[in-house]
Amino acid sequence: MNMDRELERFRFGIFMGNSPENFTPLTQEEYVDHYEQLVERNPAQERKLMKELSASLLPLYRNQMEQAVKIEQMISGEQEEVSFSNEEVFDELYDEISNLETEEEWQEFKKRILGKLPA
Repeated sequence: MNMDRELERFRFGIFMGNSPENFTPLTQEEYVDHYEQLVERNPAQERKLMKELSASLLPLYRNQMEQAVKIEQMISGEQEEVSFSNEEVFDELYDEISNLETEEEWQEFKKRILGKLPA
């Protein structure tokens, strides 16, 4: 599975509010502009779509979240079991992507997430 494409599809869904069938990715600035111009939204429908589009991304992002907590624990000396629900991972992923404003931020996000994929 091409995780770069899955991230692009998820980003498209977040900002365009519909399914990314045969889509052409835009820049982050274009996505933000489009999102800000939307007059009508269907939050329930959009959340359902986001859940579907994020399914393949959750394990990857969960791993990133767990690694970050483990690093914090190493620094602080704490030793707790780290576990995140699918809902927590989804919310964090959605929040992080929806708060990106520039293409440069998007590219840095992708680099951080995809750069840690196993070879």
